[in-house]
Parts: sequence; structure tokens; C-alpha cells
Amino acid sequence: ARQLLAQTHAMQGDIDGMIAQYRALLALDSANMQSLQSIAAGFRGKREYDSALVYYNRLAKLQPADIATRLDIAATQTSRLQFDDARAELERARTVAPNDPDVLAQLARLDMRQGRYEDAAEWIADMAPLVRTAPQRDLVAGVRETYHYSLGQYQALRDAYLERISAIAEFAVPIQAVQQVLGSEALVYASDWGRETFALRQVDSLRATVSEPWSFTLDVPAVQIHLDRGDIASARESLEGLSALNAAFGDAPGRTARIVWIEGRIAWIEDGDCGRAVESFRAAQELSSGSSLYRAWSASCLTELEEWEAAEVEVDWLMERLPGDGKIRLLAANLYAGQGRTDDAIAELEAALEYWSEADADFRPAAEARALLAELQAAG
Repeated sequence: ARQLLAQTHAMQGDIDGMIAQYRALLALDSANMQSLQSIAAGFRGKREYDSALVYYNRLAKLQPADIATRLDIAATQTSRLQFDDARAELERARTVAPNDPDVLAQLARLDMRQGRYEDAAEWIADMAPLVRTAPQRDLVAGVRETYHYSLGQYQALRDAYLERISAIAEFAVPIQAVQQVLGSEALVYASDWGRETFALRQVDSLRATVSEPWSFTLDVPAVQIHLDRGDIASARESLEGLSALNAAFGDAPGRTARIVWIEGRIAWIEDGDCGRAVESFRAAQELSSGSSLYRAWSASCLTELEEWEAAEVEVDWLMERLPGDGKIRLLAANLYAGQGRTDDAIAELEAALEYWSEADADFRPAAEARALLAELQAAG
């Protein structure tokens, strides 16, 4: 009965209620794996990472060879910004399962997050011969997609995306396939290379495989493409699709945050400045406090408005969590340049351009970084 109650609370989004029921079950059986796993996941979902680790560590003691638990601990440590602890946990997992692609994938993503792209490339190379199944092909191609996006290399990024599409088609029904690629860098960041046409064709192709309201989920990548190219009319159409998604499935903070953020981006394009948009970005952050996307747009806007202290808070938050992201380094450089901190700005630009040393010539962020660096160096 308590397990049924716990599941009911979870379905209703009542995480505290779910945790209470599973704790009651643990009082009867302290080694109940499902209860420990569910409580840990519940706390992790609430971003109460220290509490989550208590239960993940109990699981690890009960089943020390379980790789999934080790991966959960590493992911939780990463969320706590304890990157060294996360790496140590992944190395422990690797001693148990040296040829597990999931372990190598998480190591590669951790290295990319920290800007250690040469190390990430080695993990990716180690993963390739281990692939046996379609889900593993998707896993490896997904890591490659992020890697080449981070380095500004479009053709390899596109190839990795198409490999994912091919692999996913072998094991997922259309609705699942669509959900798998909504955040694909080849779609969401196509404008960084001026490759919106390919991305929008992919969106239309995927949309044709599912019916409403699921088809509206494709407005997630579509709207970002439209906004990046300044197409307000198409962005508004996608905004209507996301609003319809909320109407179909009920308001959810994440979806509502995206809608509010889109409204802010439209306002910025319409007004030519972000005086009106900044409130939308802040509202999106309140609804989804862990989103780096909304923080980055807030930081960019606050920098434009010369609200230096507020912008610095956002940039510090982003730099602490994503030190290996070239775009975040560029964002920081723009802030520091505006503040007159020329040496700091140059250091960030040089770090970003080191990541992008083999980027495509038409990769816009790298071009922006080179232009700003030249401007700062010329100014002395």
C-alpha cells in the first residue's frame, strides 16, 4: 500500500510525499533497494544533493558492483560542483567495468565540462570499439555531437547527429525518438554556423512522424533557430505550439520558463535593446533556477544594460559550473571588457579560442572572440 501511495505521489509531482512513503518502507526494510533508489532520485530532482548522496552511498554499500549507482553518485557530485569527487567515483566504476560505454561517456562529458577536450577525445576513441547495440551507438554519437559542437566543428557534429537518428530509429518508437533529440546541438545551435535550413528540415521531418500534441515538442529546437535568425513571425508560431503543449499536458515550470524566455527574446529583437526582455529572463530563471540557458541570456542582457554587479553574479554562476564552455568564456570576456578589466577579458578570450583552435571558419562565436580580442589588443 505504501509503495502504491509513493508512486501516486510521484505521478502527482509530490516528491516530498513520495519520499515520506518510501522512508516508511525503509523503516520496515532498511535494505529495500527500490526505496533507497527512489528517495535518492527524489532528493536529486529537488537539487538537495547532499541528502541524495546519503541514500546513493547506502545503495553503493549494499551493491558495490552496481555501475548505475556509481554513475548516479558521479552525476550528483558533478551537480554539487565536486568535479574531483565525481571523477573518483567514475574511476571506481571503471575498475569494476573497464569496458562500460556509459562510464566512459560520463568521463568524456566531465572532461568536456572542465575544458579537457584532449582527454575527452581519448575517452571517445576508447568507446567506439565497445559499441554493440543501437542504444550504445546513440550514446557514443551523442557524446561526439557535444564534443564537436564544443569545438565549433559542424560537419563532424552533423555526422554525429545523423548517426544518432539512425541508431534511435532501431530501438525507439517515434515519440521516444523525438524526445531523444530535442536538445540536439546540431538543431538547437545551427545558427552558430548559418546552417538553419538543414536544422529546420530535420525538425519538419521529425514533426511528420508524430501527431499532436507531441508534434508541438519540436517547437523547442525550432523556436531557438527562429530566434537566432531574428524571424519573429516564425518564433511566434513556435511559441503558440509550446503554449498548446502546456494546455495539453498541464503547466510545468520547465515549459513555462521556456515560454517566458521566448517572450523576452522576442521583446529584445523587437525593441533593439533588452530593457524589457530582462524581466522575462529573470522570471524564466525563477521558474528553472538550474538552467544555464536563462542565466546566460540574463548575463548578456545585464552586460548590455551595464548592470555590472548583477551581470557578474550570473557570469560567476555560469563559470563555476561550466568552466570548459567557450561560449561562457566569451560571455565573461564581454562583461570584463565592459568593466574595463582588459587583462581578464583577454585571458577568457584566449581560453575560448584555444578550445576553438580547430573550429570552422564560419563558426560565429569564434569569429566574435577573435574580433573582440583584436579590438582589446589594439586598444592597448
